Amino acid sequence: MHVHGWLAAGTIGARLALSLYIPGPGLPESSQAAAAAVIRTPLATSAPNDFDQRRMLALVNSVRESHGLPPVVYHDKLMQLAQDHAVYQSTNHVVTHVDTSGPIGDRVSQLGLRWTVIAENVGGGAATEDAIMAAWAASPPHMANILQPNVNYMGIGVSHGYWVQDFAAL
Repeated sequence: MHVHGWLAAGTIGARLALSLYIPGPGLPESSQAAAAAVIRTPLATSAPNDFDQRRMLALVNSVRESHGLPPVVYHDKLMQLAQDHAVYQSTNHVVTHVDTSGPIGDRVSQLGLRWTVIAENVGGGAATEDAIMAAWAASPPHMANILQPNVNYMGIGVSHGYWVQDFAAL
């Protein structure tokens, strides 16, 4: 059931916006620079919108690995990008792929990242990592982003029940 551009995800109560996938014109950044920005162990959490970063990464990679895809790792700039977008959504009470910095492609490029593929999942109303992942897994466009074979990095953010996953091939 669609309500004002949101997809109600059955009994778990999460609301989802459409997912977004963009193959890009960017070129890969140097592997040394990319490796320096990767967060292999999730950051310590202390904000009121904390979530279990290890759990989210494990959920994403479990789905990817069950489909024969390599795991993704966190990237510090994508983590900040996703968190900033989650805050934008919660502040404006909207689930969207566009904020004051533009759509995901513009936002990633403004960080100085040269990307070849980006994808974004956004959603609202889920209280836990498991709940939002269940909602995204039940939505073919969101699941397609999680299973995008070319991405190798991700960022995740949450603010007051608004969730963002950003994926990129850098």
